[in-house]
Parts: sequence; C-alpha cells; structure tokens
Amino acid sequence: MDLAALGDRDFVAMKRGILGCLERYALVGGPAWLPTWVHAIDPLLRADVRHFEDEGRAWEWLGAEPIAERPILAERKRRAAAVRDEGGQAQPRE
Repeated sequence: MDLAALGDRDFVAMKRGILGCLERYALVGGPAWLPTWVHAIDPLLRADVRHFEDEGRAWEWLGAEPIAERPILAERKRRAAAVRDEGGQAQPRE
C-alpha cells in the first residue's frame, strides 16, 4: 500500500466503507510495521482486523477458503513444477 494514499480522503472513505460492511478482515504478510499498525487500529473499527504471516491460518480464522486460486500464485506453481526433474529436485534457473 502506498502510504501517500492515507492522505487521500476519497481513498480513506472507501476503505472505511468497506470495513464497515465486514465482520472480519485478515491481512497477510506485508512490511514489518504492519502487525503493530493492525493492533493499533483494530479497536477503532467495527470489523475484527488481524494480521497473519501464514495465509492458511488467515483463511482458517476467517472460516472460509479461496473460491479460486489466484492467477499469480497458480503461475508460480506451474513454473516451479516445470523446472523440477523426475527426482523431485528443483533445477537451477539460468
């Protein structure tokens, strides 16, 4: 997220509107300051906001699962599978 966006009133209003419609909001990964920021803003929001390092744990906490695999992740998995040899070892990339 671009920190300059926090100064944009329309952007902030949009995000507040979205969070007002949610019961839970999970953030995964991100910069080192994100967990502290999430902990600080959680009491100010109607939605329960939590930070996770592991995407699987975030989905578990949400009580949901992805509808479809994300295209970027699927492409990474496809490429990783393409570089593996028959013994299951990844081949060095050039």
